[in-house]
Amino acid sequence: MNYKISEDRRTLTIFADSEERAAIASFGDYSDEAMHSAFEHLVCNSELEWINPADTHDLTDAPMLGILDEAQPLANEASFAPHYGTIQSGFYGDPPQVHVHPIIERWAFMDYMLRSPLEDLRDKGECVFTGNDAQIVTPKPLKEAFPHDVCPECGAASVPVEKVPDQSFRGCPQCSHTWVEDLDRPATRANRAIKQPKLSNGMDYGTSAIGERICRGAQMGRPNRIPTDNKQPIKMTLRYVPFIDGDYDQGGAYWGSPANLYRAVSADVVAFGDSLQLVEIFVRANSRKEAKANVRALLPNAKFYN
Repeated sequence: MNYKISEDRRTLTIFADSEERAAIASFGDYSDEAMHSAFEHLVCNSELEWINPADTHDLTDAPMLGILDEAQPLANEASFAPHYGTIQSGFYGDPPQVHVHPIIERWAFMDYMLRSPLEDLRDKGECVFTGNDAQIVTPKPLKEAFPHDVCPECGAASVPVEKVPDQSFRGCPQCSHTWVEDLDRPATRANRAIKQPKLSNGMDYGTSAIGERICRGAQMGRPNRIPTDNKQPIKMTLRYVPFIDGDYDQGGAYWGSPANLYRAVSADVVAFGDSLQLVEIFVRANSRKEAKANVRALLPNAKFYN
């Protein structure tokens, strides 16, 4: 697939070639899951991102695509370019502070109540998302109306991150760890913008003969983190892992070809003995459907947001 943004930036048109249209026509349904599968290569290899309409305060459940700006300190929001809301990036820096990605453009498929974007791609070879009016959204603070978890790293009581309206985004005043809690939101679309944490540094480090920390090159793949009780139901996000230079993930770990790697991460921490950690599983697969099956071979009751 490819896309074109109109000169006035008000429409985003997605195009599918004849081979892609034939593949879409073979789908058994046109659910959100099928849409994510069809759009995955485009989203992973372009500036476009799935956007949660709740983050832009648009009163719709329409599928929404957008473009994010570089992460910036939330404290500098007054200096941001015109934007439609923000998506939390993390809590880091020196001194640590909340960083967000401003949503600088966004478009929605407003005929979603009548048909799926996939049906337009199948029938016409294109589908049109509309948006980018002049409105600038300022998020309103939300009241805390639910209990929160303790810090999964040190066990201290969590606190809301300053100036972040989404109270599921938590911070630890002791160790500065941050995480997003699963609030069991009712709609699948409300959760589809949940982002996986960034890959950790994929380089292998050791100590020299004189006690200095040295880098020994890229580590070979990455270990899976699976809880002892692998039969428990765990909500996961699944994303294709794009490669750099054909063999390395974006964190620098070496996998080798082919580039058919998927990463599944739990939406919340789970018990690993006496500690709480995120579940993380890497699988090779030739499709999202196969990737989910491979994850479920390790976590039989895994549930997927996307």
